[in-house]
Order: sequence, then structure tokens, then C-alpha cells
Amino acid sequence: MKSESVNSPTVSVVMSVYNGQEFLSEAVESILGQTFRDFEFVVIDDGSADRTAEILAAFAARDGRLRVLRHENKGRTASLNVGISLAQGKYIARMDADDVALPHRLDEQVDFMERHPEVGLLGGVVEMINAQGQILHVTQPPLQDSEIKKAMLHYNPMCHPTVLIRKHIALEAGGYRMAFSESEDYDLWLRISERSRLANLSKPILQYRLHPGQASLRYVKHQAMCSLAACAAAALRRGGSSDPLSDAKEITPQLLDNLVVTPADVQRTVASAYQYWIEVLGPRDPEGALRAIRGLLQTRGPGGIEQSERADIWLQAAGLHYRQGRPARALISVGRAVLARPVVAGRPVKRALTRLAAALRNRPA
Repeated sequence: MKSESVNSPTVSVVMSVYNGQEFLSEAVESILGQTFRDFEFVVIDDGSADRTAEILAAFAARDGRLRVLRHENKGRTASLNVGISLAQGKYIARMDADDVALPHRLDEQVDFMERHPEVGLLGGVVEMINAQGQILHVTQPPLQDSEIKKAMLHYNPMCHPTVLIRKHIALEAGGYRMAFSESEDYDLWLRISERSRLANLSKPILQYRLHPGQASLRYVKHQAMCSLAACAAAALRRGGSSDPLSDAKEITPQLLDNLVVTPADVQRTVASAYQYWIEVLGPRDPEGALRAIRGLLQTRGPGGIEQSERADIWLQAAGLHYRQGRPARALISVGRAVLARPVVAGRPVKRALTRLAAALRNRPA
């Protein structure tokens, strides 16, 4: 294990926080309590109006590794770029203000990177937790470079707050781009993948918290647009074209149209994202799953939800409502499922009621 080095730490942990008082102390403590000690913790307070500044000041007074910069609200993307510019470490470790880094995270990531100089970006397995810290789901990301790059053609297989990046590669790739504000990671990973190998550790290194204020649940459509734009731009670069997003200021429908990304593509990606969150949240966080269902049911336009899929979604809602002790809402949801998919002889009615009965039988005591 490396000793602490004030002037030139091995790792710079970079966090941007805006009004993050609810979970901030636990997030900061999880970094300051790492078994690996040779790091600095660069936190950008992005103009918070709650107790964030007070909480950070108290931690900074106790631990000199914590460096806090406060500026007016600029958004996460701009703040992360500021944090990277201030970082003195060989590696950049990302962290968010509502997550929990497991104690050996930095030890294991630095050890891997020191043994694999060809890898420029390293993530790992994530335990998804709810607001109370209960584990909802454990991810199974691809681990090897070839598997990760294959997955990257379709989705982002590297969880942002888990990554450790070689600083020089992040800078060579151009850092985060403002056009992808609040959904900046996937685009950067694609550009890094063109310069370096990628990897994920096979064991959990971070607990990723899901809660009502979660950006991933609030900005589903924006993230879908950004993901599709990042993929389209990467495909053009692979084909030898110049980067079509090098001067982009914002990801807009017109820009997507220029990249031959259709509204139907966006709708399908949005629906897929909501379905993922419903599956992850349903077993342990019914209210979170119902929020995702509400978002999914609002999906409209080409590539939106087929009537048969809509019926199945209402049946999912029925089961979730009943588990929450709301049988009347459960029955209303069943009725909406039937209306969404009426057929001869009432067969969907029977199927719907059968599924609701199964949900009732499985209801926790």
C-alpha cells in the first residue's frame, strides 16, 4: 500500500455536488475511509443552496485530503471538467454525492491499473441500493475490453461513478463535452475506447443509490437522445469521418435528424430505459417502479408503446399497487389493461384477473 503524498497523490477523486445534503456525508465518509490512502478528494460545490457547503467545510477541517471549490451553478458536466483540471493525481476516480464507495474500491482499482498499463478506463460491478441502503440489484457488466466495446455499440456498460481513468487519457480524449450535459459519460467512454483498452472489475466496488431525485430517472429522454447521438458520432468516426459533434452545443432533435437518428429510435430507447428501471426497482422498491411505469406510459409517438405492451405494463402496476396495500388502484389498473387489449370472448379479462390473483398470492405478509 502506498503512503500518503500531499504534493502528488496517486488518485484524484472528483465529485460534483448540487444540493446533495441528504446523502452527502455518507458518500464523503466512504471515500475518506478507503483502505487506499494516497489520494486527494476534489469536490466541486456547484452553487448549492442547502447545507452542502456546511457539510463539506466540516469534513475539510478534519481531513486535509478534501479540497472544496465552490462556484455558481454551472451544471455537473462543467463542474466535472473543473475538477479534472484541478486534479493532481495520475488517476481520476469519479464519485457521486448520493453513492457509497466500498472500502477497498481504490485499492483494487489502482492495483489493477498498475498491473495493466494498456487499460485507460476501469469500472466495476455495482450494487444498486434504495434511499435506505437496501440492495435492490447487482449489475453484471461485461469485463473484458472486447466485450465492453461490443456492448458499447448499443448501450453504456460502464457505470459513471465507478470509473478510474488515467488522467492523461481523459485529457487527450477532450474531457466531458457540454453538449451532453447531465449525460456526459457515455460520449467520453466512446472517445476513450478509441485510444485505450477498457475493463470492469468482477466484484462490487460501489453502491449506486436510486431515489426520487435520481438523475437517471428524471432525465430518461435526454439521456436517450445523448446516448443515440454519442453512438451515431462514434460510428461515423470509426468510418473515417470527422467528429460531427465536435462543435455541438446541445443535443437537439434537429442534430439527431442530421445523424439519421429517428424519433422512433428515441422512443424505443426511452421505453427500454424505463423497462429496465421497472425490472430493477420492482422487487424491492415498488414506489420507484411505479414512478418508472408512469414515465413509460407517457411515451408517445413512433416507436412508442404498443397496446399489448401497454396492457402488460398496467398489469405490472396492478401487482405493485396491491403490494403497497392499494387493492382499489390495483383493480383500476387491471381495468386499464383490459381496455388496452380487448379481444373476443373476454380472454384478456380472464388473463388479467389470473395475473392479479397471482400478484395477490405473492403479496408479502
